Amino acid sequence: MNIFRICSLSAVLLLVACAREFEFSLPDDQELQLTEYSNGAVDGQCTVAVGSKAQKALNAWLVSNKTGWDYTYATYAPGTLVEGPNFSINVQEGQVIIVNVGTQYVKPVKAPELSFLSCSAES
Repeated sequence: MNIFRICSLSAVLLLVACAREFEFSLPDDQELQLTEYSNGAVDGQCTVAVGSKAQKALNAWLVSNKTGWDYTYATYAPGTLVEGPNFSINVQEGQVIIVNVGTQYVKPVKAPELSFLSCSAES
């Protein structure tokens, strides 16, 4: 019985230790490039302007989603890609991948959380 408890506790601690806090915010003074992909091909491209609704909403999402990130070394196909200086945010169905100065993080998300990131919404 004690061995079972120790193994269970170890497994829980391992899972908790894997998730990291990642604090990231967008630059306040630079436009971002938003590119939408479908089946590996560019489907739309636009600029996210400084102070736009999309920029404010993305920054608010980043502030409220500091926890639950994991390091990842996998390669991900682009979904909706937001690019800025030294970083990219790749939004896919079910996850977000941020590459910041060469370090890559992934976090599971619900699909509608970042649906405001689209070129049709920017028009």
